[in-house]
Amino acid sequence: MYKVLDTPDKEVKWGEGSVTPVMTLADEYGGRVQIILDDKCYVCLLKQEDGYAGIIWLFSELVRALRRLPNPDKYGFKYTGISIGEML
Repeated sequence: MYKVLDTPDKEVKWGEGSVTPVMTLADEYGGRVQIILDDKCYVCLLKQEDGYAGIIWLFSELVRALRRLPNPDKYGFKYTGISIGEML
């Protein structure tokens, strides 16, 4: 079962660059999900062998975690440097 960590990871590899998560979830099997901010939107990233990949499946622990976060407009604009084409 995924649980929200008290402190998010400082930096994670995503695509050709790296990003700073606003929240990190981890499970007992080494699974990890990062919630990042991109263009005033939350993006959920699942740990893979070679970095992180965007996910569209929202399991219950992730939905509960997202509900804890403020409206992403609160953060202002933060650009990760990765285009949508690189995510697909």
